[in-house]
Order: sequence, then C-alpha cells, then structure tokens
Amino acid sequence: MANHAALIGVLVICISYVQANKCCNVIPWADPEWCHASNCNGLGCQFDNPDTTVDESKTQCEDISKCFCAAVAAWPSKNFCTILRSCKEAQADYEAARKKILAKQSGNPSEECVKALSLSICSYHFPTCLNDVIQYDKICHSTCSALNQTCSITLDEFAQVGSRCNLKKVDSTNAAQVRASG
Repeated sequence: MANHAALIGVLVICISYVQANKCCNVIPWADPEWCHASNCNGLGCQFDNPDTTVDESKTQCEDISKCFCAAVAAWPSKNFCTILRSCKEAQADYEAARKKILAKQSGNPSEECVKALSLSICSYHFPTCLNDVIQYDKICHSTCSALNQTCSITLDEFAQVGSRCNLKKVDSTNAAQVRASG
C-alpha cells in the first residue's frame, strides 16, 4: 500500500511537470518578437522549419499590441496559445456589445461603461490561469455586476459562447467555497 501511494505521488509530480505552463503565461503584448519566444506555442508562432528553404524565425510577428485586450489583460492566461484568435473574437464581441448598448441609449457609452465592458470581454477571452491545468473560466461577480450597472447589458447578450459570469458574490469569508464550486 505504501508503494502504491509513493507511485501516485511520483505520477502527480510528473504530470504537474509535463503540464506546467506551456500555454499559461502573461501575454507579452508590447514585445514585437513575441512569436519567436521559446515559450510561444500555437497559431502565430514563428520557428525555423529545417525542411524549408525559408527561415521562418526571421518572419515578422503579427502585431498584438493593438489587440483590444492588450491594455487590459495583464494576467496569466492559457490563451497565450491562441492570442490571434482570442484577439479577433474579443474585438467582435466588443463591436457587438457596442451596437447593443447604442441601441438602448442615445450617445456613446460612458467611460465607466467602456472600462467595465473591456474588463468583462478581456476576462472572458483571456481567462486567468494558475497553470496549464487550472484555469478560472468564471468571471468575477463584481466585473459582471459593473457591466450590468454601467452599460445596462449582460455578457450573455453579446458574448459568442454565452455568459461565464460567476453569479455568486465572493468575499473573504466564502472565497474558497465559491472557488471549489466553480
């Protein structure tokens, strides 16, 4: 029985090592060479393929500094491996939300609304992760509430995959319980 427990412990360590942080990284929004970084993985990465005559590692990286979420998403996200797609989808969601907001009110959205909208969309398309295994897909209750209060819109009205708002109010007394229940 003791050998069995030791074997499980070694297996957990190996799995943790293998699944560490291949994709879960802070996105280097301002780095024009992001696609050549050794930890780049996924669409957009440029490494030399020895089977071709072209040196792909010299190819210019696509500019991610203009991504809708570049000024907002400063946290680690597994979407480091899907930067280009996630940026495109975040922009599409922003445009869809803006149209819905403009249809409900006259004039442009307030600065508070734009901030809440940006944080909601970027939290949605670049969910926070601890490592490649643990990702927090739910968006904080306070972020979703701010969106609803300042823009009179909810995430599920425009998000491509629907809402991921955590409808449970989190505070210091129940954070662990809310996190465990997802």
